[in-house]
Amino acid sequence: FVNPVLIAGYTYYGRAQHINDHRDFNTFFQGFRQPHWIPLVMQSLMASFLLVVAIAGATMPFFYEAILKFLEDAQKIETLPQAEVGEFVLGLWNADLTIASVIALVVGLLVSSLICLAPFFIIYRSSSFGEAMQASARVVSKRFPAFLGLTMTLWLVLVLGVLLCCIGFLAAFPIYYLTLLAAFRDIMGEDQAPSQASDL
Repeated sequence: FVNPVLIAGYTYYGRAQHINDHRDFNTFFQGFRQPHWIPLVMQSLMASFLLVVAIAGATMPFFYEAILKFLEDAQKIETLPQAEVGEFVLGLWNADLTIASVIALVVGLLVSSLICLAPFFIIYRSSSFGEAMQASARVVSKRFPAFLGLTMTLWLVLVLGVLLCCIGFLAAFPIYYLTLLAAFRDIMGEDQAPSQASDL
């Protein structure tokens, strides 16, 4: 529930920077004082639900038995000495799980790309979470290759942030959303009214 509100804070900071308005560290927490937090939380929950459904729908029909066996065998980890855990997990991995993981990654990337602009429609256009996700999908679908490449790049930034002892994630997360904000502002026009937005 905190994450969507922090996204709003990044957005308010990015907007203040863009128009050279006053901004400080407290600007990142303005999302807690704004009226958008409920739609943002709902949008975040719906996005997570869509990701789970899309990934499950793409992998479970073909790899259900392999995934179920992996989960059952993974429960044995609790009874193993710590030194044997790594070797045991590697032994559980197989070709089916590799294919399922790749499919899950691709599906997650596709869905994330389509709805990546939804928070900004809520903040700038006061859209409901459903309207925001639909508007994001319409705008992104017209430039899908570009947004797919952008999302892949930003995912790599997040992964690098996590690999740097998770400390880098503190910088990678704002970079992720401020980059998407710049894309939204470039396409939609920050002060353009919804009814005048030609991309909708």
